[in-house]
Amino acid sequence: MDTTTLDPTKMKDWEIAEAAEATLRPATELVAELGLNDDEWDPYGRVLAKVDATKVLKRLGGKKRAKYIDVTAITPTALGEGKTTTTLGLVQGLGRLGHDARLLRLCPDVDLNQDVPRPAQVCGAFV
Repeated sequence: MDTTTLDPTKMKDWEIAEAAEATLRPATELVAELGLNDDEWDPYGRVLAKVDATKVLKRLGGKKRAKYIDVTAITPTALGEGKTTTTLGLVQGLGRLGHDARLLRLCPDVDLNQDVPRPAQVCGAFV
């Protein structure tokens, strides 16, 4: 199903999720596109992967390859739109403007800056 035909006014949430799931790209394809080494990520099913940010940053050294936008706090709307939804919208908008934007959703155990404590869920966009 073409994702442009997903209409939340005519479809239930689970119908949208089921239809959209059919168009998800495999994690192996995304990892190859990002140029990650095999030891820098672990697959979680067909479409999810956990990236070892420490290994990637160590391999890249001090190279600056992107700008990072950190979305750490936001008051959710009544519809539950919070950090993740805001970050997804940001990435989609930047992509529409022609930027090569990526989404990174950190887990509680990931800390890119060892000196700075991170909240349990942080979303960020790389541009």
